[in-house]
Amino acid sequence: MPRDIVLEYDFATFKIKPKSSFSRSFIILLKKFLDKYDRSRFIDGDEVINKLKKQIKDHNSIGFNIRVYRNRLDMTQEELAKKTKMAQGDVSKFENNKLVPGVRVAKKLAKVLKCDYHEFL
Repeated sequence: MPRDIVLEYDFATFKIKPKSSFSRSFIILLKKFLDKYDRSRFIDGDEVINKLKKQIKDHNSIGFNIRVYRNRLDMTQEELAKKTKMAQGDVSKFENNKLVPGVRVAKKLAKVLKCDYHEFL
């Protein structure tokens, strides 16, 4: 059974019960967003969701999976590109679903991102 995730901030505490690995991935992105959020402003839930939707165009996409695994390791696109010996622009294209990795590239990504390469096919 998944554990509850608690995000504590000076302006609010969020207790979230994840129901799937997708939920956990979304929570990681939410935490990164809230960590950078301007605390002097009132937080509008719709504004947060809309900004997250802009960051994540398609939650079920290969690009989303690459971004989530990269963020879990707190890695930049540049760092991922260097470790996989590919151009940073290609990593960006993968994450924005403008380029689809083949099996060989998916395996390189998976090795660096510590996951199964099928996540990227």
